[in-house]
Amino acid sequence: MLLERWRGSGVMGAAGSESTETPPGNSVTCSTKWLKDEPGELYETVCGPERHKVLIEPGPGGTHAAPMQVLLPAAASCSATNILDKLRKNHYTVDGFEIQTVATRSTPAQHQQPDILSSVFTSMHMEFIVTSPDADDAVVDDIVRSCSCSVVSNLKRTTRVTKSSLVKR
Repeated sequence: MLLERWRGSGVMGAAGSESTETPPGNSVTCSTKWLKDEPGELYETVCGPERHKVLIEPGPGGTHAAPMQVLLPAAASCSATNILDKLRKNHYTVDGFEIQTVATRSTPAQHQQPDILSSVFTSMHMEFIVTSPDADDAVVDDIVRSCSCSVVSNLKRTTRVTKSSLVKR
């Protein structure tokens, strides 16, 4: 349905012209629906042609991740893909890889618009823990600090993102 409504809807194309075509090949699509027969407020999101599913549950005390919590593993796994690739290109043996992420959200007093109900991340720290018998600590730290990904790049618009690394033998 969305793609049918998107065609000719006045959505601006990359060059600023009105688009009447389907979204470009690099578009990302998903469908989110409320699961009304489940207790609480639970949503199922299905992403892409592969139909990957994510369950999201807004509010405290839920059994599934809240919407803002889903951003943390997205940033971590996106970064991990790039960092692991660079570690392998440096011919390091990687026996384990873990990312610990902590983020701080704004308070209502910090909002530009007083009627805003939700808050944004204002800071995020990601610690990359690499288990490797031969990885050089300084090289790993340089890779971690210089590496970026699309999710983190988008978050940087409102969030101060810092990174650190730890190499375990």
